Amino acid sequence: MRPDADPQEVSREDVVRQRFNGQLGRIVSPSEYDIVWIGPYAYRSECVDQLRHGRVFFVGDAAHVVSPFDARSGNSGVQDADNLAWKLAGVVQSRASAMLLDSDHEERNAAATQNVLITHRTARFLRPADGMERIFRSAAISLAKRHVFARQLVNTGRMSTPKTYSKSSVCGPAGRRALQNVLLRWADGSAGGLVDLLRWAQGRLLLLVFGTLTVQMRSQVWQSMTQTDLRCVQVVHQPNLANAVEHVIDPAGHSSGYVDNAAWALVRPDSYVAATGDRFDAALTQASLAATGATT
Repeated sequence: MRPDADPQEVSREDVVRQRFNGQLGRIVSPSEYDIVWIGPYAYRSECVDQLRHGRVFFVGDAAHVVSPFDARSGNSGVQDADNLAWKLAGVVQSRASAMLLDSDHEERNAAATQNVLITHRTARFLRPADGMERIFRSAAISLAKRHVFARQLVNTGRMSTPKTYSKSSVCGPAGRRALQNVLLRWADGSAGGLVDLLRWAQGRLLLLVFGTLTVQMRSQVWQSMTQTDLRCVQVVHQPNLANAVEHVIDPAGHSSGYVDNAAWALVRPDSYVAATGDRFDAALTQASLAATGATT
């Protein structure tokens, strides 16, 4: 509705049918469709200032409300739970520092803020204000009818995607991204995926080591495992390259490709990459400690 519209007027059935005909560019018989409901619909966008208040954590709609575009509210609520659950479990089970819980706000508030921004832009495109917003919307739609490049300017919603935690204090600069559930092969040839490996890790950090393990690499991995509670699995392209008991086969190299072909990747229980590295040295141990809140 326009800002000066009368809700009762625009909700009349004859007005709605007239607008419907205008959208289709022809007169449609009332017998060709049913009107299920007519009425004004409103929404709001807002976030709490802090997701954590002492022993209380806010997630889902209690933490943020966004416009109903692209299921961002539902997806974000699940991601909130994924983010907080493994951290709480780690602290309660003494696998992580209590400081790790502070990162919940760092990561998920940034995601909520981004969702509000994106859905707000969609709302302004669908119902632009008079002036420049309406001029831009009209120009984008007009150009999109004739030019492919302009079709990406038509904003009727942007699909929900995992937020990159660019300011997270518990992730390294090369991490902070969600890792997709890539398909893998187990040692016996059966099919699986990254999510299965995360279940196998049972709430611990998962260290993916790509390629053949040397003696030096094994030593550094073992040192990291003695200082932090993590599980390690070797990822190889072919079965004959494996020289570790715990290994999986990734014939297409998808898992290493998602982490820019690093030598190792540290994956959190919520599928986010905490850190990656090209060398097996003290940086691996430091990344593991940081991911559990032991260092900042």
